[in-house]
Amino acid sequence: MLKPNQKNYRYNQTLGKTGNNFLKGTKGLGGIGAAINISYSVVEFYNYCYVNGGTNWAFGPKVVLNFLKTGVGFIGLVGFAVNTTYFLIDTATDGFGGLGIPPQ
Repeated sequence: MLKPNQKNYRYNQTLGKTGNNFLKGTKGLGGIGAAINISYSVVEFYNYCYVNGGTNWAFGPKVVLNFLKTGVGFIGLVGFAVNTTYFLIDTATDGFGGLGIPPQ
């Protein structure tokens, strides 16, 4: 296991100082994006269940799946691709066929 200063030296030698700073910035943006996604899912769940009186049991597991898929996005390039595909399909299908749409 590398010590923090050895790891930083390796990154600087491989990526250069600008590349290393870019890498740190993108990691920070990933954390911010994850926080936004989780916050959005919690608000969506609250609005569906408590504000609009939704009763579809499948919406709860969908929110849990959203949390898990957020974590998958941090696995690497493949995780990012899987996560992006999931959320694009979720958006395109209105929550996989209307999950989360308030009852009429």
